Amino acid sequence: MRGYAFAIDMKSSGIPEEWKSFVQGLSRPSSSPLEAFLLPVDDPRIHQSRQNLATESERRAGRVDWGKCESRHQRVRLEEELGFKRPFTQWKEDGSCLLPDFAWADWAQGQVDRILDLLDISLLKSAQKGIDQTYKTYGRMLSGC
Repeated sequence: MRGYAFAIDMKSSGIPEEWKSFVQGLSRPSSSPLEAFLLPVDDPRIHQSRQNLATESERRAGRVDWGKCESRHQRVRLEEELGFKRPFTQWKEDGSCLLPDFAWADWAQGQVDRILDLLDISLLKSAQKGIDQTYKTYGRMLSGC
């Protein structure tokens, strides 16, 4: 099953109908699944890329004073009734954080406090809508969870 999305000016284009005709006219499904284009998890390039991104994050970490953003984040938490817990990052004022096992912890360690708090705010806002962001499918959360 495939899905396609693109944006065009509907008033002055015949592209939507042309695209629909083209897609419906495909004679067979793709013979290469997404996994065929991905590197194996043990590929050294993956490890090196993750290490490079984490190092880059550490260099940027001190650029923004948390105090400049903290009041805005607190206001959002109050106005949207999100509470003040940090369920995803579990970060503390000493700069430590403990993400779930599936998360990219070394990247998170290099992030500034406002980014860590924003991750938690995003998770809490989605939870209010019944969405569990910890699952890639964005499935609805079960009641009572």
